[in-house]
Amino acid sequence: MGDVLGSLPHLTEYHIAWVGLQSAPAPFLCTPFGSSPLTKLTLEITLENLQTLLKSQPSFFGTLRELDLFLRTDHALDAAGYDMILSRTLAPMINSLSLQMLSLRLWEPIDLSPFFSALYPQPKLHTLSLSIPLTAPHLGNPDSVAAFLNMHSRTLRNLSLRATDLSSPIPIVDDSLSQWMQRAFCAVNLTSLSSLELAMGSIPYESAQLCISRFPRTLANLVITGRHLSMAEVRGLRIPRLRRLRMGPVTLSPQLMDYLAARVAVQRLELVVSDVVPRDGEEPIYEDREQEESQVCKFFQEMGERRYEGWGVRHLEVARNAVPWRRRYEDGFSDLWSRCVPSLREVAV
Repeated sequence: MGDVLGSLPHLTEYHIAWVGLQSAPAPFLCTPFGSSPLTKLTLEITLENLQTLLKSQPSFFGTLRELDLFLRTDHALDAAGYDMILSRTLAPMINSLSLQMLSLRLWEPIDLSPFFSALYPQPKLHTLSLSIPLTAPHLGNPDSVAAFLNMHSRTLRNLSLRATDLSSPIPIVDDSLSQWMQRAFCAVNLTSLSSLELAMGSIPYESAQLCISRFPRTLANLVITGRHLSMAEVRGLRIPRLRRLRMGPVTLSPQLMDYLAARVAVQRLELVVSDVVPRDGEEPIYEDREQEESQVCKFFQEMGERRYEGWGVRHLEVARNAVPWRRRYEDGFSDLWSRCVPSLREVAV
């Protein structure tokens, strides 16, 4: 197997998945590190196996630009043992690289404070993705995460945040995440951030509000998806002037469009729509997985006289979530948006 891995001179992406099996030989897994011009490495690995792997390959290669870490433990060591791996093995490996993109996911809550504290600045790091465990200690001391983010204030342009708990078979509710995110992000100042993606499935709403409010001057692209947002929640986000906004699922209503046209300055708007109602607050009615046609028709009637002359949106995409659009509505919606929004140059339904 080592001969095969060593004979791939054009290999640029490499994915190692090593969980359990601590007696497995590690050296052959490292073969491409010295023989291939790898630019992206994905490690789905326990901290115990990570230590073995990196001991087999003490020095890394200068071509790596993207690192995707998906970490877990075999619960074979105490806290001090894991701290040692994070600060003395993983952090030095990353410090030896010149990364442009870093993704960090955890199978379970792990205190990564020693890891973040041991990291040096990555002068070319422009994209960061963090998956935060729902339960304490989340990613560890929030101050260490904030310090890491502020250390890359001038280089980070793209930030993606989500909250997960992959190790639990049942949904977990833990109010500590909101407090953790408040402390981690209240003092973060990313002066070059232009793109923010928030997976709202588990991120607390107030945490999303905080993150959006931290970067209003530089933000150009904002993605807020993962759970249904009410009209009141959309208002509460205080969305700044943007180049692109993707949001949803939302219930499409004339009042939502009125608000977006009046308060959200954006060039490209992408709405993920769950339902269509003629008035905000009206409950959608379904029969056989299709929304009642009369509600959609009334929506068209309510929107018929509206014109958003001063709205500068150039591209509008309205995607139906979960329940398919009826084919006969597609042309109607395209015509409706073109009439209501004179500035539109492109409509996708």
